Amino acid sequence: MSYRREFTIEKSPAETRTFTLPFETEDPTLLDPVLSEVVVTAQDDFTGNDVTSVILDDSVTSFAGKEATFRVRNGVSGRNYKISVAVRLADGDIWIADGTLKVSDS
Repeated sequence: MSYRREFTIEKSPAETRTFTLPFETEDPTLLDPVLSEVVVTAQDDFTGNDVTSVILDDSVTSFAGKEATFRVRNGVSGRNYKISVAVRLADGDIWIADGTLKVSDS
């Protein structure tokens, strides 16, 4: 069995916001996770370029219990960015949450 989750974040170009994603499941075939590592990446949907260092603040990326926390910043108004949050569990499994960061002045 695999775990996949999708999410959407909206912000203005000037905002810096911290988000926390719970990695829990209601699927009885999957055990609740014990997180041991989190990696967050960002890609510009328009250009396909890796923009992790521009969009994410690595100093805030962390995990506690069943939650992964990360901070988004910057971005160009009207652009969308793909955010991938991959967590490694204590048993070695990797769960991924893929999201869209929508940046808009409005």
